[in-house]
Amino acid sequence: MCAGPRCRTDPLKACSGWIWANIGRADGRVMSVSADGLAIRSESGREVALEFSPRLEVVHADSGKPVTGGVKALRPGVTAGAVGLRLPGSRLRATRIWM
Repeated sequence: MCAGPRCRTDPLKACSGWIWANIGRADGRVMSVSADGLAIRSESGREVALEFSPRLEVVHADSGKPVTGGVKALRPGVTAGAVGLRLPGSRLRATRIWM
């Protein structure tokens, strides 16, 4: 049995013996930043559009402590990683970004 709020874009799917969740991860170099999100490019050249969740945390990769300035600390050229909700069109709604 699964409990929790339903997601409009893609619900949690659970069956006997397996579970699938629409959680994704992106790692690479920040290419551009806007008020609503950023673009990140992996070492393989794949670019992912990240939109910022209203509950976004921006933290230091080594300590997990909040980054001073939060989203304002994200700039093109910075190496970063993110985790969040996978959205249609190879996008990700980031809930945590580390740098």
